[in-house]
Amino acid sequence: MGKAPAGYINRIREDKTKYIELIEPEASHLKWAFKTIAEGLYPTDHVWKLASARGLRCKRNTFLAAIRNPIYCGKVMVPPDEHNEMFLANGKHTPLISEKPFWEVQDILSGRTKTMRVKVETPINLPLRGFLYCPECNRTLTGSASKGRPRYYYYYHCKAPCKARFKADEINIDFERELQKFVPKPGMAELYKQVIFDAIGDDKKGFKKNRKRLVTDISEQNNVLTKVRALLLSDDIDIEDYKIMKSKCEDKIVRLEAQLNELKSKASVETDINEIVDEALLRLKKLMELYSNGNIEQKRYIIGSIFPEKWTIIESKGRTGKVNSAALLIYQINNMLGNKKAGVRTNSGLVPRAGIEPARFPIGV
Repeated sequence: MGKAPAGYINRIREDKTKYIELIEPEASHLKWAFKTIAEGLYPTDHVWKLASARGLRCKRNTFLAAIRNPIYCGKVMVPPDEHNEMFLANGKHTPLISEKPFWEVQDILSGRTKTMRVKVETPINLPLRGFLYCPECNRTLTGSASKGRPRYYYYYHCKAPCKARFKADEINIDFERELQKFVPKPGMAELYKQVIFDAIGDDKKGFKKNRKRLVTDISEQNNVLTKVRALLLSDDIDIEDYKIMKSKCEDKIVRLEAQLNELKSKASVETDINEIVDEALLRLKKLMELYSNGNIEQKRYIIGSIFPEKWTIIESKGRTGKVNSAALLIYQINNMLGNKKAGVRTNSGLVPRAGIEPARFPIGV
């Protein structure tokens, strides 16, 4: 047995057998890093820096190798031989994370999943830099300060030859007005909780359907493997083609099994849902306080979590497109309570684009 990977430590039992065991706080820091990369808001290098600031003792290259190591989701690599390509087998150690988030991270690292990848180095006066599209040329707006006589003035602007330019103070204030609409109205906690419980009930109904689909997909891939082996035995394909097809099938099976295990674990978890919902609602009530008092990183985390789509500044008023599903629920209920007339117009000139799945709403920053 070689040296244990980051977050683990080598151990030996009384019968002299060796194993690896999770060690804190490194394990928790790495788990946080996997979760943060999966959210797709920050570049991988920046996640490493943030994890290091939290206390992770891991060099950059070691970190980049670690987040690609399937050992963290309970798998071990079996090296290739003359008959088989390398494959993953179930390990006997305790996994750091489940398989689904591990493969989500791999998709992000390999570029199969689109992420925000917005710059995080930005002045506190330009929290929306990188989240805005230019209404003239459709490129992402940047931002900078312009020195005036009494002070600096900040602007969101496009790059040459485009001359689009907007006062940052006005856009920031307009954004905060929209953010305020997602704060739950006083006394409505029970209504929100009931809607959430109804949604949980719908999830339970869909569990069997999703489980059946995954089991069917896994079975189909196993059938393909069987056919591929038969083709090899009948000399209809050569060993190299067999290895390629086998590898593709096994990769699909591993990912489908990860989804199935994640589904089962969610269904079997026994948690006090009341406690979780109460904590989430408390954070939502403090949303404006968290945003106003947060540093630039915290502000941008909230922006990207509630509005995972980039925005376009337009002259007409109104808001269209998707936002975070949890925040959207709050907005819809607040809107029904506060604006009973149809066609009420908002003061926002920012319009988020459609087409990107909502990100998870943070219960803490």
